[in-house]
Amino acid sequence: MAVEIFLEWTGTFHWDYWWWNVPFVPLIVVFGDMTFFLVAAWVFDQRDMRGRLRIVGTIAAVDLALGVAFGLAGWL
Repeated sequence: MAVEIFLEWTGTFHWDYWWWNVPFVPLIVVFGDMTFFLVAAWVFDQRDMRGRLRIVGTIAAVDLALGVAFGLAGWL
């Protein structure tokens, strides 16, 4: 996160949305970074490979479905 803020400050990096920018760093941390690390820890803590694959497969299926839906809607 600190690297992204530095790159945005130097003009090298640019966030496209007004609500996903420097004043809203807690929003970016909670919805952008923290959710990824919480799910990664949850997958890591699964007892068997079947549980890990089920979680990752579910995430992949949701991503694929949303990609197709948003692609057909013209948003991608």
